Amino acid sequence: MRRALTSASLRERLSVVVSAVVLAIVSIAATGCRGRRPAAPSVESTPKPITVVGTERIGWNQAALSLAEANGFNYVAYVDGVRVALVDATCQADPQISLYACAARLPPMSPGAHRFELAIGRPGGTESARSAVLNVIVQPLKQSR
Repeated sequence: MRRALTSASLRERLSVVVSAVVLAIVSIAATGCRGRRPAAPSVESTPKPITVVGTERIGWNQAALSLAEANGFNYVAYVDGVRVALVDATCQADPQISLYACAARLPPMSPGAHRFELAIGRPGGTESARSAVLNVIVQPLKQSR
């Protein structure tokens, strides 16, 4: 004998189906966000090399879904093609633009000319494309005697 569907049992079944669909959408969205490749850091390239003493901080704009995501990225520099972690990188919200303003200390570099690029990655995940190349010349301050 078939049981007649009442409006209450129909609502209950519909509620279970809607909950399952919402859960599936949330799971797919979360997986997609973790798997997507982060946007490369945005730096302004200059035609002339930038002279630094080596103690400065470098700043860039970073696209991210939130400030927490921007601060959760692993920031790296490529100095002459060699990967160096920027462990002290931090980001702040910039009310003037829809990106996050980030900065880190320059990694140690020997005196002379260098190619400098930035990239970011997710912990245990993919790394972004590298930023535009910055040509820098490290000219340490002379020690006074």
